[in-house]
Amino acid sequence: MEAERGYTLIEVLVALLVISLGLLGMASLQVTGLKQNQNAYIRSQVLVATQDIVGRMRANKTGVLNGDYFEAASDEQIKNIDTSCESTACTSAELAIYDLNNWKYHLQQEAGGGGCMTRAIETSNSYQEEAVSDLTKLCTDSNDQSKPVVMYVWWNDSRYKNKEEAKSSDKDIQVIALSVEI
Repeated sequence: MEAERGYTLIEVLVALLVISLGLLGMASLQVTGLKQNQNAYIRSQVLVATQDIVGRMRANKTGVLNGDYFEAASDEQIKNIDTSCESTACTSAELAIYDLNNWKYHLQQEAGGGGCMTRAIETSNSYQEEAVSDLTKLCTDSNDQSKPVVMYVWWNDSRYKNKEEAKSSDKDIQVIALSVEI
């Protein structure tokens, strides 16, 4: 009597299991890639907005010298884009408020975050711990001309973390400090 040829049901089930695990791994890789891509997008939007405000400050040096761009940080949400200086002439102080409002609006809309600027000596990484508990401690109303302009920008990074990253770090707020010459 000749032995039967062909695949057994067990071999088919094992092959299906291996293929299923491979597809689940690929789906997980795709989700992780999408999260990291979105995180990179948010970071680039933050840097574009910050580059924009630096250019605006360089165009309004009078406002910078008068200290109109430097304010204490606040949790205030800017509800609409500011159009006050688009159709009428503005003073340097009004232009600074216009620039700051639009900068904060774009940071809120694009990155879900905020920002502030001051004149201070930026100390490396000391802002990260206090920033998580109270972002308003970052900026003070300072206009000491001898100190550089420091911009703090923050956003919530929790959406882009997987479960292991979320457990290992309680810092969902990402803060970057940029020191610029005006």
